Amino acid sequence: DMPTQVQVGIWNVGCSVGMGAPAQTLMNFTGTLVHQDRFRLLQDVVASALMLMPPPDKKSPCIRIFLAPEYYFAKSETEKAASYDAKTAVLKDLATLSDKHRELILIPGTVAYCKELVTLTKDRRLKYAKVLSTNPHNPTPVRVAHNTAYVFHGAKQVFKYRKATDAHELEDGERDGGRTVYVPGTGPSVFRLLGQTIGIETCADHQAGWLLRQKQTDLDIHIILSASTTFKREFACVRENGIVCHADSSNEPAVYQKVRGVMVPGATVGISDINPLLNPQLAPTTEARRRDYV
Repeated sequence: DMPTQVQVGIWNVGCSVGMGAPAQTLMNFTGTLVHQDRFRLLQDVVASALMLMPPPDKKSPCIRIFLAPEYYFAKSETEKAASYDAKTAVLKDLATLSDKHRELILIPGTVAYCKELVTLTKDRRLKYAKVLSTNPHNPTPVRVAHNTAYVFHGAKQVFKYRKATDAHELEDGERDGGRTVYVPGTGPSVFRLLGQTIGIETCADHQAGWLLRQKQTDLDIHIILSASTTFKREFACVRENGIVCHADSSNEPAVYQKVRGVMVPGATVGISDINPLLNPQLAPTTEARRRDYV
């Protein structure tokens, strides 16, 4: 069999949220904007990434992946959890973008959001009763929050993974006196797509060796989305010649390949490093923002 080519576009844009966030981050840049503006920016960056990728060798299969860091679709530069309606709108937009680039595996960071336990059409209290009952500090929660990575391919959401480690996933003001509770993910963060076994970790999950603890040691592709973590070689969960792709807000884009048991930086993999903050035509202007959203 011919080896599979993997081309990875990694956008290491700053998406940190909260008191420790750098002054110049994407969330500061778009902190007061609706999610559609961030999506519009994402559209341009994905198109740029695909243009920068070399033409694939037609003799062997090629997989293209686009990654952005954790919290790309957080609420703002000071709050993490967007509304459930905002999350729903983001996923609809991402499906549209995936339809435009159907061959691309699209994982644009994470969507941090919260949802009411009781709405006019749903009562989620029973679903979350067990996990909420284990936290005596939150006796009267009315909503739950998640930090979720969504995977799109061929115009469809094909997988989702909720961050399992609560690493200050809600800022203090978002907790609403215990009425909003972060609920970590518990399910597997591994899926099959295009003949590849792919695993995902988000920030603190990687620091805790989440995939390794699941005994996932033979992945083809290991993806890390983070706001502020470094790659831990001892937690790489790929087979020989497998690759690790890391999109982080604070560090350069990174791809590693396992060669004779050693994680080698950037081997045989194309990396697209795009920063639209340095490219004015990719950023929405103040005039356009005022015209479109006021």
